[in-house]
Amino acid sequence: MSWKTQKFQGIGVQRVTFQNGGALTAADVGKACNIDGATGDLIIGSTDTLLGRIEQVADDDVAVAVQGFLEFDYTGAQPTRGTIQEFTVESGGEVQVGVGSRQAYVIDVDAPNTKVTLMLL
Repeated sequence: MSWKTQKFQGIGVQRVTFQNGGALTAADVGKACNIDGATGDLIIGSTDTLLGRIEQVADDDVAVAVQGFLEFDYTGAQPTRGTIQEFTVESGGEVQVGVGSRQAYVIDVDAPNTKVTLMLL
């Protein structure tokens, strides 16, 4: 991760607390997530539209960062720095450039470590 990215971490972050449907644990902190359309539960699912990044799992609640400058692991095609792209959530909690998904501005890409810093819009 470059020094440029470090200064952005945490700027403008807004968090929302959701009820945990029981599937998420402390091991999921830092992963990308979405809401299951069928059950309304917070999930880490394949090809789901990005909601945000899991910040904390405590008891029956999950805190999710839904806006601001956030770092994610990515999979698939490398995101393009300086562009607005659409992202989906993959089954391992990574983001992937997708179609018809949530838009985010790509602030920085750390290709060797497959990390991307996004400004969630």
